[in-house]
Amino acid sequence: MGSPIQITENSSPHVNACEHNREIKQAAHRIWCVFEELRRLDPDMPLQQAATLITVALREGLGVIEAANLTDQTTASITRNLQALGQVHRTGKPGLNLVELKPNPEDGRKKTCHLTPNGLALVTKLALHVGR
Repeated sequence: MGSPIQITENSSPHVNACEHNREIKQAAHRIWCVFEELRRLDPDMPLQQAATLITVALREGLGVIEAANLTDQTTASITRNLQALGQVHRTGKPGLNLVELKPNPEDGRKKTCHLTPNGLALVTKLALHVGR
């Protein structure tokens, strides 16, 4: 991403506003590219699912309850979103295979959230869009 806009005594307000507007448009375009990648994967992907995916990427190995708290979702919602991002959707159709749940090594009754290789590849691709 470009460096922050520097305003000096000799700076023209018009030039600075144009530069700022150009940077905002470039950032908006990068965000749009991220949305397009997600839409290619699932045209109806809710933002809660996208937030769940990114949260798992940021906190690999987090628990389901912790994921719910971090994304401000109920346990039922996070479970539904993790299933959609997992191997099998709750409706029985194939999931997106981006996230997998594994037994918590400290408490076998609980599960931890991890990216699958497909999930890591997608998040890497999204990060490249943002980093342009």
